[in-house]
Amino acid sequence: MSDQPREIAARLTAEIFNEEWLREYLESVKLLSRGYPTDHTCKECGKRQKVYAMVPDFKNINESIIDFWNQAFGRPGTAEAEAGGVTIIIERTPLNGDSAAAS
Repeated sequence: MSDQPREIAARLTAEIFNEEWLREYLESVKLLSRGYPTDHTCKECGKRQKVYAMVPDFKNINESIIDFWNQAFGRPGTAEAEAGGVTIIIERTPLNGDSAAAS
């Protein structure tokens, strides 16, 4: 058995999660929806009632697409920062009576 576990996993993942599967996944993301409470008045009896209307869930659609792209290509700026050895230091200035920041 010459294949290493990572090579086997990579090959199987590429076979299972192929372009067709990814296309179907992204198509299903477009269909994400959620129930939104609305008031409805019955045309026959005039009674008002609360019903849930299904509306597109744009927040989850956007998050799903962003997660997909981050997994596919990495987070923006991550590779450049690591490759260039950039270190960002954020220093908190202590305020009067702020003992946590001073210690």
